[in-house]
Amino acid sequence: MTQLVHTAGSGKSTIVNELTKELERSGLRTVHFSLDDLYLTHREQLELSAKHPANKLYKHRGLSGTHDMVLAKDIFQQLRESWNAPAHSHIDIPVYDKSLHSGQGDRKAKGEWRSINLQPSNPIRVVIFEGWSVGFRPLEPAVLSAQHKSATHSEPSLTNQLAEHSLQDVLDINSALRDYDTFFSGPQFFDGLVYLQTLELGYVYDWRQEQEQGLRDANKPHQSEEGIINFVKNYMIAYELYLPQLTQGFFGSQNKGRQLTLTLNKQREMMGSQVI
Repeated sequence: MTQLVHTAGSGKSTIVNELTKELERSGLRTVHFSLDDLYLTHREQLELSAKHPANKLYKHRGLSGTHDMVLAKDIFQQLRESWNAPAHSHIDIPVYDKSLHSGQGDRKAKGEWRSINLQPSNPIRVVIFEGWSVGFRPLEPAVLSAQHKSATHSEPSLTNQLAEHSLQDVLDINSALRDYDTFFSGPQFFDGLVYLQTLELGYVYDWRQEQEQGLRDANKPHQSEEGIINFVKNYMIAYELYLPQLTQGFFGSQNKGRQLTLTLNKQREMMGSQVI
């Protein structure tokens, strides 16, 4: 099982689709799905926001705590079982539509999920799990507190948003991430990780605006430019907190050689690579 982590808008869909095709051509049955498809339903997200009215980080989908943990654990358990003696004839992968509810998004009805047939004669050999925060690991509270304190002494910017949120709100997000790490997204569950790293973190804003322009051109529901900036700001604190340790290596010093980091420029061209 392999993770692919990317900053928003980095072109991961093209990469995942091409990689899947290449693996299939090599005779390796491959399944890919996204952390995005595990988001809470629209109703559940509204309930979460109402439960934490002071925490702006829970106002929108995106950060740890806004995904369905029960659903995530169930899907990963079924995938692991499929390699031995599967208890089911198929696995249903949820589908999340970000265009619903004026861009707030919602999970599609179960009848519209992707159904993966489990074939004993053609078992799943590769699972690619991708997402903008896949590979992020929780920090110790003392470390996080120190980073938050340091951020309060820096000038706020589009890529320095940590100090815009209270320490407790950020600690809540970090605590939720600990559950992800324990139950389905930690290094103990994966064989490898590919990290699409950007030369500059600020590219995320431009790439997200490009995606939204595509929706405008197609006359689909979309957000305003200001809305997109505010939306990405919500994600930025996770990049600030967790990318530094991901850059050092997801698997730790005892498991070197299992992470491939690819560095992209603003045009999404590869500028370098590193095996960690």
